[in-house]
This record gives sequence, C-alpha cells and structure tokens, in this order.
Amino acid sequence: MIRWAYGIALAAALLAAEASPAETRKTAAPSGPCAAAAAAVNYGRLLNVPDALRKDVDAYRQAWKEACAKKGGSSLAALLAQGDRIGKGFTALADKSGIKETKYEELHELWQNAYPRFIPAFHGSMIEYEYIEPDLAAFARQAALGDADDKVFFSNQRAVFGTDKHSFPWVNRTWDHGGCVRFGRYDWVAAVARIEDLEGKLGAAAYRTRLAELKDRIRNYLSNPAAKRDGGKKPVVDSCVPRAQTIAALDKAARGLHARKGWEPVAAGLRKTLDDIRASRTEICNDCLR
Repeated sequence: MIRWAYGIALAAALLAAEASPAETRKTAAPSGPCAAAAAAVNYGRLLNVPDALRKDVDAYRQAWKEACAKKGGSSLAALLAQGDRIGKGFTALADKSGIKETKYEELHELWQNAYPRFIPAFHGSMIEYEYIEPDLAAFARQAALGDADDKVFFSNQRAVFGTDKHSFPWVNRTWDHGGCVRFGRYDWVAAVARIEDLEGKLGAAAYRTRLAELKDRIRNYLSNPAAKRDGGKKPVVDSCVPRAQTIAALDKAARGLHARKGWEPVAAGLRKTLDDIRASRTEICNDCLR
C-alpha cells in the first residue's frame, strides 16, 4: 500500500548508511518550475494515468507558465493547492494499480526523476520513503513570483518546518526513520508562537493546513513525549542531550506553554512526564529507539 507522506515536512533527505544501488545512483538534476512547465510530458507506461488527472496536471502546468510569465503577484498558494490535489491523485492511482514490489524501482524512477521534469516543483520517491507531492523548497525558491502572503509563508518556511523533508524540525535524524529529539536546541514555545502568528496572518488553505498539521504534531508529541517499550522496559524519552539538560528543556516548555491559551493540557502532559522522570518511572536515553 502506497502511503501519502505529506511534506509538511516537513523539508532535506539523509540517505541510509548502507544505500541500495537504486539509492546511490546518480539522478538527473530536476529543472526549475518554469522550465518544467514548458517541458514535454511523458508519463511512461507503468501507470495508466486517467484523463482527469492529466487535465489537472495540464492546468497546473499552465498556471505555472502564467506565473512565470507574469514574474510577480501570482498566488503560489493556489499553485500549491493544485499540486496537493495532483499528488494525492497519483498516490491514489498507485494504490489502486496494484503495482508489484518488483516494479517499485521503476515507479521510483518516474516519481523521483521523470515526472518532476514536466510537473513543476514536484518531488517523489518509492525507496525508503514513499511519496509524490509538491516540493516546498522548490516553491520557496520561486517566492518572488508570488504575492505578499506567499512571501510571508516562504520567508518562514525553513524556520518553521526545518530543512529535513523526511522528519520534524525538533528531531536530529540519525537513521532513516528517526533519531533523537533536540531538547534545549529546539525552542518549542517560540515554534508554537511563530506558527500561531502565521495562522493569524495567512488565509490560504494550503498554508493553514500545513501549519495546523505541524502544530498538531507538536501538541501530540509534547502531550506524552515518553515512548512505550516492550518487554517490561520503562518508557523512555529519546533526547540528544544529557538528562539534566533534557529535564530543563521539558520544564521550560511546560512553563511557556502553560501561559499560552489552549496549550494547558500539553503543559500538564509535560509536567507528568517530568514527574515520571524524577520518580524513575520514565528514563532518558540518547538515540535508543531504533
């Protein structure tokens, strides 16, 4: 089953320590969105792309052509919304197509290289990570083509979402699918304040959805940052820094979030975690949840 990896991500990929040949082979550098909008369309033969999805791609390419010709004042948020719809369309198509695992490398080649050549500001993968979606970093590089709201969003994009598109900004990823949490280095309270400030300034659904999803992930993680373990082991908080610094960072976040409206339950969850750590019911480790 192909999973939809929303790129709130989130944001720059790390490769596996022992990458497969498909992961390490040299890939073609994607063209910029304006060049991609004018490039020849070639979907290949693996996927039977329906007419409705082809029309969505054509409309998206035309909108990019118009934005590139206008050279400013277009709505990148509207383009991003179109891109989101296209990404979901390709993901649903791959799910329904019943593609065999032996064909995943061929699909990876399409999503990582072939499709971004003619679908502007897109990226994808089928090895280690499975997604096809708009590339926020590519959008950010075209911020000059956008309107005032676009410039506000993309001027904050790296600070809010980080630079690792496969993880969250509070995680120092040390392996393909995880790592330790940057307690003491990631300012949870400032991050929440920035997100909520942007929510107050921006009206476009494509931006607000990404901000709301990131805020929900912060809320869910901080409400109970201790991970459960099997075999009767105590829950653990995986931290990049020593115990004393982790406790100080948790306490700072609890106090700061308690003062923010709507975040009191999260602060309570943090205080419970602190109580459990001090009572030795929960442990702190460094990069131990592989």
